[in-house]
Amino acid sequence: MSYSVGDALGVFPYNDSEEIATWMDRLKIPDDSLDFLRSDGGVNPYGSTVTTHQLFTEVLDTFGKPGRRFYDFLSMAVDKEEDKQ
Repeated sequence: MSYSVGDALGVFPYNDSEEIATWMDRLKIPDDSLDFLRSDGGVNPYGSTVTTHQLFTEVLDTFGKPGRRFYDFLSMAVDKEEDKQ
């Protein structure tokens, strides 16, 4: 692979397809087609229709661990101090 100064490389990680299939099977999520349209009318890089399997494999971080900021934000929604911990 060659590149020049100023070139950019995009890396798009995918979730493991077999793990997603097993996970969807356990949760009884059907592999349906979904209309995937942008509200601003822009072009969607995944096309206008995706399957549920494709959504969980290529678009969403299905098995990712939430970061600290997520928990900080979530703690603002509870009243009890013990729940914030």
